[in-house]
Amino acid sequence: MPNDTVYVGIDPGLTCTTIVMLQDAQLLPHFPKTIEHTNGLMIDRLKAYRANLQDTVLDSAAIYDVVVCIEKPGYNLRGASANLIALYWYLLEGVINGVGKEDGSHNNPIYVAAPNSLKKFATSKGNAAKSVIGQAVERKWGDVLPDRLFNDNEIDAFVLAKMAECATTPSDDQWTEYQRESIQKVERYV
Repeated sequence: MPNDTVYVGIDPGLTCTTIVMLQDAQLLPHFPKTIEHTNGLMIDRLKAYRANLQDTVLDSAAIYDVVVCIEKPGYNLRGASANLIALYWYLLEGVINGVGKEDGSHNNPIYVAAPNSLKKFATSKGNAAKSVIGQAVERKWGDVLPDRLFNDNEIDAFVLAKMAECATTPSDDQWTEYQRESIQKVERYV
């Protein structure tokens, strides 16, 4: 029986934000999707990201139950990368307002994952290198990946979508013990 839930992974970035959507353990057509905004004032870029993200998520939210997992920024940001904090909150607010009902209530869970939780979910180690995460994703879920290789942002968004799935079905046999442990560290925002 098909699952009516779409699992969304969002990897925010200042030059590109990547979205992956999965349903029935398969990538939805046209995903991963990368939204790029590199020019203009930071506030204009934030608004553009949020609008594009809302459009993408709302297209599915109107039809399906949607579970979102977004990566929050790390704690050691400096310089211009500190703008990731603003982007994260702006996107999170956009997702919350985008997938809620008209009366303001929410039935679609939104999870927030720290970078080390994402790494642990994919590799069993919270400090794994990007290349190790890619290898782990290929090993675990290579049968559902597209023919072309994912870039680092797409890999992270894919893992976040799988984390959204695990957060709603933690007792499923497909999840390892370390994946269940990493999900316990994920915050349910809504």
